[in-house]
Amino acid sequence: MRYIIFLLLLVQSIAYAEQLHETQSKISASAVADIRIETQNRTVSVNSVATFLLDLQPDSSSSKPVDLWFLGVKGSTLYYFDIALMQFVPGLYPVYQGDIIELNHVPLPVVFREPGEYQIYFAVDTIANGKLDSGQGELFYSMTPLTIKAEGKNIITYLYNGDFYRIDAVPGAHPENISNILNLLSSGNDDSINVSPNGEWYLVLSERFHADCAGWSCLTLSNSDFSENEVVIADNSVIHNEGVAAVDSTGNRIVYTSDGGTHIRDMWVVNRENNKWKTPIMLTGASPFEYNSIPSISGNGNSVLFECGNDPYMNKSICQVNLDGTGFRVIFAPDHSYRGARTPDYTPDGTVVAELDSVEHGETIFKIVPDTGQITPVNPEFNNDNSPCVLGNGNIASLWLNREGGNGIHELK
Repeated sequence: MRYIIFLLLLVQSIAYAEQLHETQSKISASAVADIRIETQNRTVSVNSVATFLLDLQPDSSSSKPVDLWFLGVKGSTLYYFDIALMQFVPGLYPVYQGDIIELNHVPLPVVFREPGEYQIYFAVDTIANGKLDSGQGELFYSMTPLTIKAEGKNIITYLYNGDFYRIDAVPGAHPENISNILNLLSSGNDDSINVSPNGEWYLVLSERFHADCAGWSCLTLSNSDFSENEVVIADNSVIHNEGVAAVDSTGNRIVYTSDGGTHIRDMWVVNRENNKWKTPIMLTGASPFEYNSIPSISGNGNSVLFECGNDPYMNKSICQVNLDGTGFRVIFAPDHSYRGARTPDYTPDGTVVAELDSVEHGETIFKIVPDTGQITPVNPEFNNDNSPCVLGNGNIASLWLNREGGNGIHELK
């Protein structure tokens, strides 16, 4: 396992990266005959493993001790590879110091915890002093780019006894009271909460943080630890929402429900550009329905699903529209088998999940393929199963009423 030890070689910094590039043309081949780093997949998801293949062929005449580095550069941050954690951590530290060793396509799996664009370096410098030496003939390296995609965190937010909570969707998790956090920052009531597909942004309909929100809740955007809370102001006015709103994974696009359009309730989008919220745009001008509400933004941020119908509560259809207002279509409409739909959401692959009132199964969660309209029950043995929410890993959280031994109220499942 000696080859694994010397893989602890990483530097991450734009300055160092530029220095490496400038030096490559000056080095001689007196210490290293060949050095390479490769990866089969240059795009992986956060919290996933990227496997690198390392090759190192010393020059036959080389006998000096060396420093070995496994380098990662993201923006201006410098990382080194921690063998105990099998991931990069901030800092600069060589993995191995000693005689140079031959490597032949040695695999190294690395877990990445932070999304972003990386440059991954495998390098040798011929002075074993724990510093990154880049003089002529001292530094030999190979680089591969790597993209780490942000994916939805498996977090559920919910309302219980008047307070907002969030909980990780893992066995044994404990709920965190979000309302207690907000109460320490500002007073006021809250009406609804939603989280972006990647779990980085929270959208709260709240009376807090602005005088114009007192008594009439406004859209308030918060980061994941609620250290930054911004009332959304467009055209010098706060935005009041009717019901649930949604935010995309960038935190720069919000879809909400309001009047003032061509229907009783319309869907609107407000975009942030250069740190300023632009004039809201109505999305549902092409809708044939008077009530358009309960939005869910796709993971890629291109479209939004929502409930649509001519009754505020009954016989709802499911509609979709692009976030530039084009491409309106009806994904599902009630028929002789299904009396209506509620709370549609996207799976990671773009399939639609919704609660349907089925003649055969009752209120149950179904999947709908948008392009074909094919409807399939998710768990037909669970009825009175409501309000589905798709998590980042594709699992579905819902409110279930019929658990054996339950107390007759909806429980989070």
